[in-house]
Amino acid sequence: ITDHAVRVVEAALLMFEALDEHNQRHPDRKELRMRLGCHTGPCVAGCIGVKKVAYDLWGESVAMAEKMESGGVPGRVHVSMTTYQEVESLYLTEPRNHPKFTSFLVVGRKQPSPYMHLVRSSSRIPVVEPTV
Repeated sequence: ITDHAVRVVEAALLMFEALDEHNQRHPDRKELRMRLGCHTGPCVAGCIGVKKVAYDLWGESVAMAEKMESGGVPGRVHVSMTTYQEVESLYLTEPRNHPKFTSFLVVGRKQPSPYMHLVRSSSRIPVVEPTV
């Protein structure tokens, strides 16, 4: 799979859209919010346990994705420079200032999603016409 970064960002955007729909359906409940972080790189994956088996990921890439999430903004996908380079042609981003690494927030789509058949009809993620 060569478009894994795009798939992850699209999945994140779809999660935000589903969360927005939930919040609109339940205005009487406390609003749910989440942050998502994405980094592209190698990792090790495997199952651990004998009685209760769990699937897990390990490695520096996983740690970097966790930094993206924890340093992110609710309602936005926070991506590392590596992921940004993979998705910059499809998404509008804003740079984030961090003293140790360069990162970006995804703020919209530059063009319709390559997975448009999955996008919810009430999408809040704007498609912004690029200025030339």
